[in-house]
Order: sequence, then structure tokens, then C-alpha cells
Amino acid sequence: MFNGHIDQIALKVKKLFKVRNNSPIMKKIKSYFLSDKQRMQYHSFKNKKIPIGSGCIESAIRRMVNLRLKSPGSFWRLNFAETILYLRAQMLYGRWNNLVKNLRKTLQQAFEELVITFFAKRINQSKFLNCTLLKQQSNLPRA
Repeated sequence: MFNGHIDQIALKVKKLFKVRNNSPIMKKIKSYFLSDKQRMQYHSFKNKKIPIGSGCIESAIRRMVNLRLKSPGSFWRLNFAETILYLRAQMLYGRWNNLVKNLRKTLQQAFEELVITFFAKRINQSKFLNCTLLKQQSNLPRA
């Protein structure tokens, strides 16, 4: 695989594990490696000195989290730390304005629903009171 011979992987697995060509494992291996062949050009990446592992990304993330969240005297609750990391990522990737726009829209919708619910209850209460008053008035002795 790292030498650019992705097509030979299925043959080597078949030979190593002594499985039939139409077995479920062989079908899975063939479909995975053949359908993802364009993304598995490790030999080409290696020649161009492009890193193929996720180590540098994982290290950068770990470092960023450690620098931001594990500074001396910092104590974070998990859900708040995750929220801060999410907000920071949105800002760093230039998505802050979109986040604020969506948040504003969500808050506006929630507020509108709250107002509608509040006034619907008030209207229902006033209808109830009016009905109750009418019933009470109709039960009064007539003069």
C-alpha cells in the first residue's frame, strides 16, 4: 500500500488467510480499497514529503486544548470547555458571523414562540373569565 500497489492488497489477503474470492471479507476488502484508491496515494504523498499520518493534527489539537484549557488556575466543567472550544474554532475558521446570525435567528424564533404562547394563554384565560362571568350573571336572580 505504501509503495503504490493498492491493487495487490486483496490478492495478498486472500493468499494469507486462504479465503475464497467471493467471501464477505474479500468483497469488503475489494470494495474498500478499490473505491478509495484515489485517496490512498501514499507513495505519491511520500515522494512529495506530505505527511500521511494524523499525528501532527492530533498533536496540534492536543497542544491547543492544553494551552487554552489547562492553564494554571483554570478549572473547567466539561460542557463549558466544549462550548468554549467550539466557539473558538468558529472564530478561528472565519465562521463567527454565520454563528451569530444563526444564533440570533434561533433566539428570535424562540422568543416569538414564547410571546405567542404567553398571549394565547392570556386570551384563553380571558375567554374563560368572560364565560365564567356570563354564567355567574345568568345565575343571578332577576329583579
